[in-house]
Amino acid sequence: TPGASLVREGLPSLYRSNNRSSITKSGLLIFFFLLLLVVFMFLLQIAFSKGEVRTIERSV
Repeated sequence: TPGASLVREGLPSLYRSNNRSSITKSGLLIFFFLLLLVVFMFLLQIAFSKGEVRTIERSV
């Protein structure tokens, strides 16, 4: 997946380089990726809770 390779390449360069601009750039990329992941998990949780409510209503 493109996201995993981005993190895999971003993390080593983040630690290796002493260049401030590259650190902030890769740091922002990693932060953005994690933010997307959190939002995705949040939406999944909402979808699952709605689905559970629907199945409970159906069984009753």
